[in-house]
Amino acid sequence: MILGAIMIVNGLGALVSGACIDFIPHWIEKFVDDPDAIRVIGAVFSTPVIISAILTCALWGVWNIFVGVTLAFDLQAPRWRPGTILFIAFVLSGIVTMVLIFDACLDIPMLLNI
Repeated sequence: MILGAIMIVNGLGALVSGACIDFIPHWIEKFVDDPDAIRVIGAVFSTPVIISAILTCALWGVWNIFVGVTLAFDLQAPRWRPGTILFIAFVLSGIVTMVLIFDACLDIPMLLNI
């Protein structure tokens, strides 16, 4: 029951952090004066990367809440195993996010004319 409560809190934290991902580039740009750094931040935090990262955090949060509720209230999972499907979707979304970030980082030398 305690583990379930911890997972629910973890899931809620993941959902809140996913909602804040879009603000990260704006917060960084407030404190950075270098135009090259701002171009790099804009390239790394492109729209596909942000959407994929939000989806990854949302899937992690929903999975944690689902498993936490299942553990805390001693419920049986449905026959079609939504927890397994959510976890697999989370892993795939994480892989897509990493690939998109890696691809964005490969463009950094072109942005800086290196």
